[in-house]
Amino acid sequence: MLSAVGLLMIVVVHTSFGNDKYASEIQAAAGGTAETVFLWATIFSGLFFSNYFIRFIPVLIPYRDKISAVIKLTHERCLLFHYAMPAGMVILVFHILLIPGQGLTRFKTCMVTIACSALSFFLYHKMILPRIMQKHPWTVAKVIQESNSVVSLHFDPPNGRKFNHHAGQFCYLRLLNSELSDQSHPFTISSRPEDERICVTVKQLGDFTTRLNKVTAKDLVCIDGAYGKFTYTRVPSHHCLVFIAGGIGITPMLSMLKNLSIKDPKRKVILIWGARRETDLIRLNEIRKLSHQMDNFIFEPVLSRAPQWKGAKGHIDKTILLNVLNDHRCNMELPNPFSEYDFFICGPPQMANAVLQILKENKISNHRLHIERFAF
Repeated sequence: MLSAVGLLMIVVVHTSFGNDKYASEIQAAAGGTAETVFLWATIFSGLFFSNYFIRFIPVLIPYRDKISAVIKLTHERCLLFHYAMPAGMVILVFHILLIPGQGLTRFKTCMVTIACSALSFFLYHKMILPRIMQKHPWTVAKVIQESNSVVSLHFDPPNGRKFNHHAGQFCYLRLLNSELSDQSHPFTISSRPEDERICVTVKQLGDFTTRLNKVTAKDLVCIDGAYGKFTYTRVPSHHCLVFIAGGIGITPMLSMLKNLSIKDPKRKVILIWGARRETDLIRLNEIRKLSHQMDNFIFEPVLSRAPQWKGAKGHIDKTILLNVLNDHRCNMELPNPFSEYDFFICGPPQMANAVLQILKENKISNHRLHIERFAF
C-alpha cells in the first residue's frame, strides 16, 4: 500500500507541475493511465489490505464489507489487484521514456532505475523465488481432521531446515498437487516457533480450502514466510493480553498461547473464543492443558447455537467483555478495565468489527489494538 501511495503522490505532483505543450498524446495517455492505476491501487489497498489504515476511519468499515460481498472478494481476485501495481509501473516507465528534452536525462535515469528496481523485486518474488522453493519443498507429514470442516496440515522441513517465525504470524502455501490450485494461499501458523514441524489449521470454506481433503501424507508443498505483525512479541512484556477469537480465528492464538506457556507462563492472558457449537471448539483439550501450565490464564468460550451449553452464550458483546475483564482485573487501581490490556482480535469481519467498535467506545488507544481479519 505504501508503494501505491508514494507513486500516486509522485504522479500527481508531476502532473500538477507538468507542461502540456511538451507532452504528446501517447505520453499524456500513459501518464493518466498510470495515475488511475495507482489511485485505485491506493484505495483498494487501504480498504482491503491494510487493517491499520481502516482503523482510523471506522465509518468506512460497513462500506468495505458491502463492497467485499458484492464483488465476492476471493484471494485470486485480490491477486489481480495486486498485479495492477507492476502493470502501472510499466506504464509509468513508458511515460517517462517519452518525455522530451535533453536536460531531463538524470531525472529520467533516476525514475526508470527506481521503477525497474521495484519491478525486479516483484519478478523475483513471483517468478524466481517460487522456482527456488520448488527445489527444496516441504513434505506433508500428517493430515488431521479436527472437525467436519477444519483440517490441520503438518509439514516436515527440507533437510531439517529451521523455519523462523514469531507466534501468530502466517505463511504462504503452494501445494504441489495436481488436483489443487498452483497459486500460493495465506494460512496462519498454529504451531510454536520452536517446533520442528510447522502446522496450519484451516477451515474448509472457499474453493481452495474445500479441496484440502485431497492432500495426503508425503505430498510436497512450497512454504514462503513468515509474514505479519499479529504477534504478542511486539507488545511490552509487562502488558496483560486479551485474545478475542471468532471461529477459526483461534489459530494464531493457539500458536501464541503455546509459546507463552513456555516463554512466559506467569503472564496474565485472557482468551475469549466465540463459536457456534461445542464441536467448533477445536483443540479444546489442548487449550485446557495449557491452562494448567500457565499461572494466570483465563479461558472463556462463548457459544451462539448450543442450548445445552453451561458457559457463556450468544455473541461476544460488551456485556460479556465487561464481565470477563472485571472478574479478572490486572490493576484494580485503574477505573477502566479495558485500559489494562492489549487486545488481539481475529475472526470473521463482522465479529472483528463489532468487537473493535466496543473497544473504541471504551477509549482503547490504537496502539493497544491488534487485528487480523479472516476474509477468505
